[in-house]
Amino acid sequence: MGHEVIIYGVIESVMHFNNLLVQQENNRSVLGNLPATDEWPWLTRSMFTVPESYPRGIYHTPVIHFGLSMKDDAPAPLASTVDGRPEWPMRDRECVDGWIARFEALLRKLYWIGANVHISTEFETPRVLYYTATTAAINKMIADDPQPIQEWDFRIAFVP
Repeated sequence: MGHEVIIYGVIESVMHFNNLLVQQENNRSVLGNLPATDEWPWLTRSMFTVPESYPRGIYHTPVIHFGLSMKDDAPAPLASTVDGRPEWPMRDRECVDGWIARFEALLRKLYWIGANVHISTEFETPRVLYYTATTAAINKMIADDPQPIQEWDFRIAFVP
């Protein structure tokens, strides 16, 4: 019998009017081109919901929702590392750490300002990962030649 991990959250996009259509279409295209089926740990198109084009579903901030559940059979962490991520006894904990690595690779292709990832497992305290685009990355994103976010600040909060 397996245990479950639930991962869900939001990616807060940006609404910079000079590049709004470029940003929205890029995000819609990147997420739309995710595979319908995937190798473990899955990162598929159906996990994400993209808002309609401006102005429907968007006031100031386009919000991309995501969520999934998957089998989690890892034991409890031994300790936390400096950045707050758990130090697992099994170094290749693909169910959570592998998914997060793939999610971060996806973030590098999108235009966004913040993302929150909620993680709940039966083996540890629920936590929220907070990603905030750096000022330098935001400046590149809103430039005349917009670039997807490549740098962010990261913090983790454990939820009692």
